[in-house]
Amino acid sequence: MSQLPVKPAHEVRQSIGLPFERFVFVSAGGGSDGQLLMRTYLQAVRLLGNRANFATLMAVGANAPLETHLELEAEAQGLPVRIVPHVEDGPSYIGAADLVVCMAGYNTLSEVLYLKKKALVVPRNGPSAEQRMRAGLLAKKHLIDVLDPTGLSPEKLAHRLVEDLERDDYPVQNGALPMDGIKHAADRLLELVR
Repeated sequence: MSQLPVKPAHEVRQSIGLPFERFVFVSAGGGSDGQLLMRTYLQAVRLLGNRANFATLMAVGANAPLETHLELEAEAQGLPVRIVPHVEDGPSYIGAADLVVCMAGYNTLSEVLYLKKKALVVPRNGPSAEQRMRAGLLAKKHLIDVLDPTGLSPEKLAHRLVEDLERDDYPVQNGALPMDGIKHAADRLLELVR
């Protein structure tokens, strides 16, 4: 989790310059394997048509190939979506969003949980089960919503986008995880030194 202060939501939203009052932030972390999520998201927004009454900022990821970025920009033509390679201050964009659509990477989900944001998470399908396990555990605590990657389709994602933007039953406020592990670790190290 970044130690920089999170910018006020209105500042972030003004800097994006997108239409609509509601804002979805889409991120695939570093971007090396997020192309399927990104393409499916754009197809879902296109399917929604006029029901896509929200703006999107999509951070493709610093590790995504330039060709991927250019292909996604071409696919996004005519949609209320702005595509950037990456954002310098991810926590501020997450904090300003009405909904975060992301994979289940450790850093991204840590920021989502710390900021208590609503997130629709599509974990990596493989080769390891790490992201699916993390997402499943957090979904059981009603801290995030999860869309199984094996069932990912533009239709399902479109339905869940509309549904999750309206939901107010997650993240549950009393189910928050403690996010002060570094302080506890430092306190424990000091105890051991003494």
